[in-house]
Amino acid sequence: MALDDLDALPPREQRARAMQLVDQALPCTAIEQAMLVGTSIMVGIRVNSRARADAANLAVLSLVFGDADVETGWLAFAPPAPNQVAVLLLRVSIGQPTPCDFTVSFRFQQGQGAPALDPSVLALLVRAQRLSLRFDDSDTLDQAVIDAPTDSSTLTSLGRSLG
Repeated sequence: MALDDLDALPPREQRARAMQLVDQALPCTAIEQAMLVGTSIMVGIRVNSRARADAANLAVLSLVFGDADVETGWLAFAPPAPNQVAVLLLRVSIGQPTPCDFTVSFRFQQGQGAPALDPSVLALLVRAQRLSLRFDDSDTLDQAVIDAPTDSSTLTSLGRSLG
């Protein structure tokens, strides 16, 4: 299933769908590493799977089947006022070997009991060509590696709004 185009929705439906994505997102609990793999920068992201077996099993599937058919995209919500949370969403849609759609949320600034990420993380994500997703308490070998979204304009805009 491909990523739905929120821009194609009427404003009211667009906001409702965006809020649904935020509510259902799997939280990023840490940015673990950035490394150079060949000529590509890969950023390690630790994700709480919220007991979603389809997402947590991606690492095993990628070891068995190799690269998956993956579509990714960024979506950002800048804070409307100071001391509110800015949210960046990484949307992932996998078609093969097993269909799976999920969203990972990155929160910037303190709020709602979630730890805040340092805005400098955005600079890493802008430069990343690959993302290594590790779910829950999996070890370093148990990871799903996907291509990072190629459009970094969302990250750049969010970075400007965070100062």
